[in-house]
Amino acid sequence: MVFRIISFLLLFAVSSALSYCQPADSILNKPLNKKALSLIFTSEAIIYTGTMISLNEAWYKNYPKSSFHFFDDSKEWLQVDKVAHSFTSYHTANFGYLLFKQAGMEENKAIAISGIQSVFFISSIEIFDGFSKEWGASWYDLSANIAGTGLFTLQQYFWKEQKINLKYSYSNSGLAGYRPSALGNNFPEKLIKDYNAQTFWLSANLKSILNLNKFPTWLNIAIGYGADGMLAGHSNDEIQNLNLLVERKRQYYLSLDIDLTRIKVKNKALSTAFKIINVLKFPFPTIEFSSNKLYFHPVFY
Repeated sequence: MVFRIISFLLLFAVSSALSYCQPADSILNKPLNKKALSLIFTSEAIIYTGTMISLNEAWYKNYPKSSFHFFDDSKEWLQVDKVAHSFTSYHTANFGYLLFKQAGMEENKAIAISGIQSVFFISSIEIFDGFSKEWGASWYDLSANIAGTGLFTLQQYFWKEQKINLKYSYSNSGLAGYRPSALGNNFPEKLIKDYNAQTFWLSANLKSILNLNKFPTWLNIAIGYGADGMLAGHSNDEIQNLNLLVERKRQYYLSLDIDLTRIKVKNKALSTAFKIINVLKFPFPTIEFSSNKLYFHPVFY
């Protein structure tokens, strides 16, 4: 489902780039611009409506309908899809907050409204799933959406900054070719659909969390989660015709990372690029634990 909601993240990333072009202090202290705020809400409504219509026409329209129902997808894709939900909702809330601050909205209102919008935007797509015979709405997806939004909202409310970021990295799994319809036909599709290739990271800023005065401001420690060997949601036995023996396994990672938003630069375009690229994990030496073994990667991303 995440490949159908990633459009929200991309749209918010582009629109919030304007807010990145100004120093953080100027955004926090701007007076309320009612015209800008009205434009933001109008644009969001148009984007939301257009995206819902497009999703229905491009995806759900071609599948049989049913009465609204829930289904249990908690064991699918070794839960990588649930982490992806949290990642998407976290950054949707983050970008929404920056947009509202750009318009001069009061801090707590910006935090609250961006959080509510994030959960609503992402979770409302569960309605389509709920009326689709092939799928169903998922309490686990909804919970993951709330968790991702909550990670942003609670940090911004209590700390006034993001000491812990959710990040993404991609490493080609080599499995998409066996089932391109599910894992992706091309590189852009694989980036979103191939859960074997995706790793999601909790990237924590040590200096900010531990108050380490002499520690580099931009250096983070990152804990990652991913999985491999998944040709189908529940079991590879679902794909009988492939006759391919692949071990489904969870992968846990420990690495360093860079928080690009904490690197001070005077060039506004570069500052903007840093803040958008910061959704990606920076390549570093990494320790992996999987299948009860430890592995070392000189460079992992």
